Amino acid sequence: MRIFERIKESLSYEHVRLFWLFAGLEATFWIAVSVGNYFTVYMQEQEFSTSTIGIVNSVISAVGIFASLFWGMISDRIGSIKRVVIIILIGSSILLPFVPIAGHIKFAGISLAVVVGVAAFFFRNPAGTLVDNWTVRGCNSLGLNYGSVRSCGSFAFAVVGMALSFILPTTGVECTFYISPILMVFCILICFRIKYGDGERGRAKKQEGMKIGSLFKNYYYVTYLIFYVGLLLATSSNYSFIPMLLKGVGASGAQMGLVTGYRALLEIPMLMLLRPLRRKFPLYVLIIGGGVMFALESLLLGFAGTLWQLILFTTFSGLANGLLIAGGANYVLGLAPEGLKATAQTVVVSAASLSGIVGNACGGFVIEALGVSMFYRILGCLIAFVTLLYIASFVFGKRVLKKEIPDG
Repeated sequence: MRIFERIKESLSYEHVRLFWLFAGLEATFWIAVSVGNYFTVYMQEQEFSTSTIGIVNSVISAVGIFASLFWGMISDRIGSIKRVVIIILIGSSILLPFVPIAGHIKFAGISLAVVVGVAAFFFRNPAGTLVDNWTVRGCNSLGLNYGSVRSCGSFAFAVVGMALSFILPTTGVECTFYISPILMVFCILICFRIKYGDGERGRAKKQEGMKIGSLFKNYYYVTYLIFYVGLLLATSSNYSFIPMLLKGVGASGAQMGLVTGYRALLEIPMLMLLRPLRRKFPLYVLIIGGGVMFALESLLLGFAGTLWQLILFTTFSGLANGLLIAGGANYVLGLAPEGLKATAQTVVVSAASLSGIVGNACGGFVIEALGVSMFYRILGCLIAFVTLLYIASFVFGKRVLKKEIPDG
């Protein structure tokens, strides 16, 4: 708590107020996400095949491509990320409760829960990116420590996720589709209290002539985009098929919260250490470090034989997530011009969602053909390869193209 006391002493009342509002938003939002994180488990309980689950997750990723880009561009166009965050939280909270209700209805052999779930993810998919984008921009503008703010979200996600792993095996996962929207209502109320992020209309109008194509003239933005797409090709399916891995080691899919909660808990040290780490290393080095740790995690998960081994191996992705959540967001914001800050972040997420389609669609078939353990070993090798290519891009950029590497 000493770090929070130092923050309080060094900032004005308004800055302290905004610090706790952003921290409250992050905490409440990620609690809602943690509770509403069981769509794959729900499909398992409804006895969907592994390949069908993979296809549904691919469709959700496809929706994410359009949704993330759409809402990011709307945010930059109207100059109000705050309004967009409120709209997508409202949309998600309205649709989620209808998923289990629609699950009892089938049309042409397809459960309507899938249709409603995909519609809900049109709002849900971009929410995390935009909430974090809003928080990063607010913290950078107001001189607040983003790592401290974001760690509140990771801690809340971790605690709730681990608690749910003990509760849901008894209650079932259907209740999460009703509880998560209630928590989102509290997020919306906090959003209305935050004054930052709703006064950028003049700047947005000034930048109206700026085209999205200008982002792709930045070599280091393009290389990060390619790296992130390759990384998400593997890590999105890594995450989606954790319930199958749990089943493979004799655990329940409802215990997914224990895994995701532990992962989130390990994000906190990296988030809190972001400032001192940035003084010693540029952001791109931290991002590469995250890629290395993701590769290690997937490789080791391919050899996990017990639940506790599985949880232990996810230590690497927890630390990696902490680096990429804060480091990646700050890196992209530093590369993007004014007027395209939200768009730059959501273009990355949209492109990554495209790779998520391939990863999730192929993942189900690979697991059915080779088994879940071999699937995770393949993912580890893929992440390692993508990370090596990203390292090479900096060597090529500096030595061949003569472009200075951004310090971040």
